Amino acid sequence: MGELHKIMKFDKQRDLNSVHIWRKMDAAELLLEADDVDTALSILERAALDNYAVENLHYLRAMIYLGRNDHQKAKEAALLEFANFPNSKRAKEILDSYEFTYRCPVCRNQVADYLPLPNDYTKQLEQYEFPYTLDEFETLNHNKYLCPNCGATDRDRLYALFIDKITTENPVGHKINTLDFAPSKSFANYINWNNNFNYRSADWLIDSFDEKVDIMNMHQFTDSTFDAVICSHVLEHVSDDVQAIRECKRVLKNSGWAIFMSPICLTLKVILEDANITNPVERWKYFGQDDHIRLYSKAGFKERLTAGGFKITEYGLDYFGIENFVAAGLSSRSVLYVGR
Repeated sequence: MGELHKIMKFDKQRDLNSVHIWRKMDAAELLLEADDVDTALSILERAALDNYAVENLHYLRAMIYLGRNDHQKAKEAALLEFANFPNSKRAKEILDSYEFTYRCPVCRNQVADYLPLPNDYTKQLEQYEFPYTLDEFETLNHNKYLCPNCGATDRDRLYALFIDKITTENPVGHKINTLDFAPSKSFANYINWNNNFNYRSADWLIDSFDEKVDIMNMHQFTDSTFDAVICSHVLEHVSDDVQAIRECKRVLKNSGWAIFMSPICLTLKVILEDANITNPVERWKYFGQDDHIRLYSKAGFKERLTAGGFKITEYGLDYFGIENFVAAGLSSRSVLYVGR
């Protein structure tokens, strides 16, 4: 037990959270070997509060809860393991024992599994030497990217969870006038099916949408026209993203809300942008796509939204619930930005 004492060396006055998470994991596994299950579980539960994804942390918690016949906590721990590590076969085995199933909130269908991000895209990232991995991005479950039934992406499924939740919990008593920029077909179908909305799709380049709109100059709309604006993966394309955000604020009612989403690289400290980069090859290399002109950091994205006049709320796993998150094929790093 000498090694255990080294790992567990900390002052009694200090919270267990002050110990590095890896040390907690090592200590817990040694305690399990020594049959001190209560202390091991206590350490694992405190380690879970660090909000840092460590493989097998929640799996170990699930196994201990199973041993105690605490099936609700066992299922929740297995769901957390699976949200952090979607390829965890051991967590999946536990969930299978509870007859857990995926359910797409866009098309409402149960699915056997979600499809990964297409290989063509990942090959292009490799070809053009994009320096960041897909695991460095927020709100991107590249292992479970597409619904095999309706084609909804993981971010589409996140939006549907939000809309389902707010329309159920906070009915407004009237149709929600909504402007949605460049939506996917599956999400447009979902929201058109929803009787709570008067829905208009919009784009500047594609004529098949309801409105032809320049997001930086929405002159055809008066102030306070819409109850909701959805701006998903648009701001990384436009020359003046702050002006686009200001226009979204202008056409939004004071009581309204707006969804803003863009690719966010969590390892970036500042926004990566350069107006002089126009070559498609260089855009692939620096921004991850040939029609992107910037790559956001998390702090930079929120700063731009604030500069455009919005107060931003982030909604993630805690808001939606772990079972809804995993059933929708979302990673634990998925975050929805809503401006008001």
